[in-house]
Amino acid sequence: MSEHHNHGQGSHRPHVGIVACTAEGAALCYRTLCLEGAAAFGRHTHPETSLHGHCLADYVERIQADDWNGVANLMLSSADKLATTGAELLICPDNTIHQAMPAVEPRSPRPWLHIAQVVATEAERKGFAKVGVLGTRSLMEGPVYPEALAPLGIEALIPGKQERLEIDRIIFDELINGLLSDTAQARFREIIAGLRGQGCQAVALACTEIPLLVTAEDSPLPILDSTRLLARAALAWSAARSVPAKIRTAETSDVAAIVDIYNYEVSHATTTFATELDTSEARETWLANHRDAELPVTVAESEGEVIGWACLSSWSERGAYRRSAEVSVYIHRAHRGRGLGRALLSDLVERARRQGFGVLLARICAADGPMSERLHRSLGFSHVGTMRRVGEKFGRLLDVELYEQQLDGG
Repeated sequence: MSEHHNHGQGSHRPHVGIVACTAEGAALCYRTLCLEGAAAFGRHTHPETSLHGHCLADYVERIQADDWNGVANLMLSSADKLATTGAELLICPDNTIHQAMPAVEPRSPRPWLHIAQVVATEAERKGFAKVGVLGTRSLMEGPVYPEALAPLGIEALIPGKQERLEIDRIIFDELINGLLSDTAQARFREIIAGLRGQGCQAVALACTEIPLLVTAEDSPLPILDSTRLLARAALAWSAARSVPAKIRTAETSDVAAIVDIYNYEVSHATTTFATELDTSEARETWLANHRDAELPVTVAESEGEVIGWACLSSWSERGAYRRSAEVSVYIHRAHRGRGLGRALLSDLVERARRQGFGVLLARICAADGPMSERLHRSLGFSHVGTMRRVGEKFGRLLDVELYEQQLDGG
């Protein structure tokens, strides 16, 4: 059995970069990272943290002009500066400017945790089916939270127009300036009570300053505190990155974890074009067939838990293609950004080389962002073409990028 260890950064402390927009939201996020870091790392210990923020007026000007490409450029400017300081993961404790994220992630030098996806994951974990969303008017009326919640089967509800205007005014005139009034707090309670009356089971505080005003103790609904949830997700990432992972050949006992990781991608992502959930029975047969064909299947294991897997598959059943194989890598969503994809893929390439394969191929959906393409390029894969609009999933037509690596020097 072949195995090796991926120690990530070894003794190097994980480094989180905060892309700041408003002072109060960024400060609460940073404070949470520092104070709650002790639970993950020990007393007075937290991830190395860097923060960069452009002038708030620059953001407000672009938001009011509906210039989301301009917002994206500001975020990317911060991202580039943070990357040069050594930040390995980026977070932005501002919900509104996440509307620019589709233009940010494809050009970003580092991976991001998406604040709405973090909140949606927590809502799913707690079993909420209908969530009220409070934030700036732009955020409430925009796509950020519906797009994060809908794939998990969670309905998003926002207050009426007049209430949205009132919330927006309180945020921009008071909260971002550190002004917390009893009047504003009472008004938020009334609005949240109204959402409860419309069937909401929780409320997402989707403005990173609202948690300064509304707490779990005085809210009529359970709260989803986007600021602290984002910071805690960054802490979880940091803690996971500090634990080494072992890459080994998959065993039948790993099938349940393989299925769990894969089915999340089936339901929530375009990393696979499968649309039907897998079963353990089918995957056991698949694993046996791979063994018979001497096509390796590997897993990444950390503290007894399978947190990622990879495999070689036949590129085609036609005999002339037997020197070629396709690579696939899947990482558990809670363990991304810690180098597991690189560890699994580099191990898979070496196994393919030892087994005499001449060419490796990878199909990467362009909608997944640049990280997978960058990973494959960094390990010797080259882009050889685009298959346009060949897939349809989640109501979108999807392109696929084709990558190859010549193992025999061809």
